[in-house]
Amino acid sequence: MEKDEKTTCKIIIFGKNKLAKDCEAFFNAKRIECKRIEKIETDLKYNIWKADYILAVDDSDYENLVACTVLRMCCDSDDSYAICNEEQNRKIFLENKITILEDTILSEKTIYRMMKEKCYVL
Repeated sequence: MEKDEKTTCKIIIFGKNKLAKDCEAFFNAKRIECKRIEKIETDLKYNIWKADYILAVDDSDYENLVACTVLRMCCDSDDSYAICNEEQNRKIFLENKITILEDTILSEKTIYRMMKEKCYVL
C-alpha cells in the first residue's frame, strides 16, 4: 500500500472464511475503507465501488481467481492479491497478473504488511 494510511484507501475482500473476516475487522480498525463479499453471483448485485485493492483469501483457488478477475473489472483496480492454495495453480494466477500472497502462517496483520510493503514472501 503505497498510499499514506491517512489517504482513503478502498479494499474489496473476497472470502467467507475466518481469514477474510479477520482482514475485514483489521482494516476497519485501521480505518481503511473495505467491503467483504462472500459470493460474486449475489454480492455483485449491491453497489460495488471503485477499489484500490482486491484481496481474495478464500479457501478455493478457483473462487479466488474468478473473484480477482471479475472484481478487477468491476472495481477498476489494477492491484489484486490472492492466496494460491495449490502449487499447480500458481501459473494461472501469475498469467492473470494476480499477486500471490505466500506465507506458511497468514494472518490479517501479515497480509496488511505484505500489501503495504509490497513484500509478498515472508
